[in-house]
Amino acid sequence: EYLINLFKKKESRYASYFLRHFVKDRFGIDKKKYFDYKGFCEAYYPDKFKKYLDELGGMAYSTDSDKEAVELFREAHFQSQASRN
Repeated sequence: EYLINLFKKKESRYASYFLRHFVKDRFGIDKKKYFDYKGFCEAYYPDKFKKYLDELGGMAYSTDSDKEAVELFREAHFQSQASRN
């Protein structure tokens, strides 16, 4: 909640910049990037963060790399929710 409030006070696009720190590169044949969802969940509440990103919509990012981070986070969050059900 502290981070979300900070982003609300300062600049909403910082949320996607923050998420970029959890985007990792894969090695081997599949060099596709992935979001370190497990690492994120150790310190933050993913449901609250996703809700905040949904409220921001397209204002959550301003660059392609920020957009990629948001999309990778949403994908990882969706997969996590699907595996719980």
